[in-house]
Amino acid sequence: MSHPLESGDPRWLGEYRLTGWLRLGSQGMVYDGYAEDGTRVAVKVLHRHRGCLTSAAAEEVAAARRVASPYVARILQARLDGPRPHVVSEFADGPDLFQVLGTGPRLLRAIGRRRRLAGGDLRRLAVGVAAALTGLHEAGVVHGDLKPSDIRLGPRGPRVTGFGVGRSARERVGDAVRITEEPVRAAPYVAPETIRGEEPTAATDVYAWGAIVLRAATGLPACSSRDLVRMLHRTLTEEHDLSGLPESLRPLVGAALAKDPSARPAASALLGALTTPAGAPGDEVSVRPAVDEAGDGPSPEPSPASPGLPVYAGR
Repeated sequence: MSHPLESGDPRWLGEYRLTGWLRLGSQGMVYDGYAEDGTRVAVKVLHRHRGCLTSAAAEEVAAARRVASPYVARILQARLDGPRPHVVSEFADGPDLFQVLGTGPRLLRAIGRRRRLAGGDLRRLAVGVAAALTGLHEAGVVHGDLKPSDIRLGPRGPRVTGFGVGRSARERVGDAVRITEEPVRAAPYVAPETIRGEEPTAATDVYAWGAIVLRAATGLPACSSRDLVRMLHRTLTEEHDLSGLPESLRPLVGAALAKDPSARPAASALLGALTTPAGAPGDEVSVRPAVDEAGDGPSPEPSPASPGLPVYAGR
């Protein structure tokens, strides 16, 4: 939903006309905008004080513009200089996943009426987000802040937004800018290493994928609690309850939610397991380490005849 512009909001940024604001994120304010030809876009005006104008940020944006996937909202333009640094991306139509599932304390009190996805809808979400992350990671981009509000469920399937200026645009102390902005909503998707203050990697995105699929399937956030500190403590110390997941997704989500980032599968491995016959509903998908028992090298890539899931072994 687009909200009316306020007195301090810009009306134009370059050739893009702004008509309202959409949301405030960890990196800046996102506006509803239109190009000269009428094309609708999302314009994110970045917080200058969070280091968005570093050379690293410019490199991240350049890499993000190379991402080619139907499951991500493509970046059209980025201007990191001037008084209002901003990034322009395709407008992803449809409600975000938070809106579809519902959220907040009222949801936690009404467990019997919680919303969830099942069957083909759940599988399309799992495949679409895994495909989006695969495209990002293959381009050298780490989202680092993935949560349900970054996933739009439009007529053409899920699309991931909110990437482009990631690690360099956020404070490293716990990487917790988003936690302070929407505590209970965002915390379940924060990986253990993020809570410890480590820099996000592709494995951090994979953890968020697992937490998002678990939330969508069960209707409740991972390690849910009304107390933020307790929720983060549970993320660091407790195993996740996967009993509400379909059997075909349990090993994948369980591997993605591993406490140790190096034990998590790559997004491409998740995608392969979900889209090969071995990953079809009702089939077992096993998880095996990336290095064989003798330690001689990586395990073979998964195939329909060999449905193992290699773990993520690098950034």
